[in-house]
Amino acid sequence: TDQLSATIITLCSHKTGKMIRKHTSLLALFFHAIPIASSWTPIEPHLNRREALVTGGSIVAGGIGIGAGVLKPGEALAANGEAYNKMPSVTMSKTDTYSDLFDDVDAMLELSALVYSLAELSDKRQDEKLREGIDTPDFLDVLPKTSSEVIQWTKRNSELVEGSDFDLSYLQDILKRDEIDKTAAGTLEVFDDDYAFEGRRSEIVYGITKNPDKKRISVVFRGSSTTRDWLQNFRFLGDDVEFASEAFRKTIPNVNLDLLGEFEEVRLQRGFFRYLFVQYTKDERGGKTEPPKFVQMMGHIQRLLKENPDYELYFSGHSLGGALATLAATAASLSDDIKKPVKLISLASPQVGKSDFVKVAQNLQQSKNLVHVRVTNHEDLVPQLNGPIGYRHFGLHLNLFDKKYDLSFDQGGMRLPLPWRALDAHSLAKTNERLLKAKSDIEKYDIDTVFDTIKAA
Repeated sequence: TDQLSATIITLCSHKTGKMIRKHTSLLALFFHAIPIASSWTPIEPHLNRREALVTGGSIVAGGIGIGAGVLKPGEALAANGEAYNKMPSVTMSKTDTYSDLFDDVDAMLELSALVYSLAELSDKRQDEKLREGIDTPDFLDVLPKTSSEVIQWTKRNSELVEGSDFDLSYLQDILKRDEIDKTAAGTLEVFDDDYAFEGRRSEIVYGITKNPDKKRISVVFRGSSTTRDWLQNFRFLGDDVEFASEAFRKTIPNVNLDLLGEFEEVRLQRGFFRYLFVQYTKDERGGKTEPPKFVQMMGHIQRLLKENPDYELYFSGHSLGGALATLAATAASLSDDIKKPVKLISLASPQVGKSDFVKVAQNLQQSKNLVHVRVTNHEDLVPQLNGPIGYRHFGLHLNLFDKKYDLSFDQGGMRLPLPWRALDAHSLAKTNERLLKAKSDIEKYDIDTVFDTIKAA
């Protein structure tokens, strides 16, 4: 498999490999995963009462066996004789700041795409030659910036981010959409890419935004952006961290000791954990020591929540960014300084812990300290990556297919992708495409009540 990866990378250096070069990192990961993947049995997608076929923009459950064709309470007969898969009835009190589940997931998708592009541009401006081609290269040096300013700057430089691990067409689509939406009043408050600046082998980049329309502070992590990052992350698999509770004790402000006590024996994935909770130096020669990234991040969060006490705290990220968001949101939910629940929307995230971590995370959800909506494309390799070695997911699983979706607490329903579809299945653009097809049903939920609604269904 190492030879296969090297061959792919070599192809990408040839001018005929331009199309492949854009996605080298995930291709390399796919071939590294083959030895493990060959030992597991893919879980076939299943259907339940919250799934449906998408037909002409409507969600229809017909011809796929949802109880031998027997209509249940809450279902209605469609004009074509098929049963619409209606969501459980939900009574919502909508306010000016109300946001349904579709809006929340859609917003996190957009922010994740923007963080990818901002990180790419910020990295390029460190190169003197590339810097010359950037419109206003010092744009990110002084924050905050309004959403309109960020959108316009990204749009002017959008051609420079082609080749990143996200679909440029999706970025251009959301830039167009947000340019039309003049109601957006958000601001980019923090953009941290110190690792990218210092050329670190393990990069962590995140942005913190404030949305006064929705009264929301969002922390969004960028995913892996290089082949090196993916392969390094893969080598960490199965390497557990011990004494995670001690690291939490040192880094979480005003930590709730009762909640912390549940983490005494918890095992976490070393690579993801070290990104956030371990002190680091600014250069390879052992220069200035910096506090762990989570400590720095929480300083920004506490300041923004103090200035905006009625705002809610969201975490999100795509791929590796989703794993980092999961750990950061879980840790933040242990702080008595943070308004609860902390809300987490992870996108195509790999697992970060084993059954002991999942048990504690579920307890945090039941006690309303944490809410996690996990979004996947059903044939995406990355969310399944750690499963064969005992790592597990938690949260409410929104699993997206081409013509149906599943919204449940079942963490299965996934299958391995065909090699030529692996890249597409992991993309934000594919997630957005499928999310839009399911919009008419998903927008009937909101993140504050969806857990209880699904459980009662």
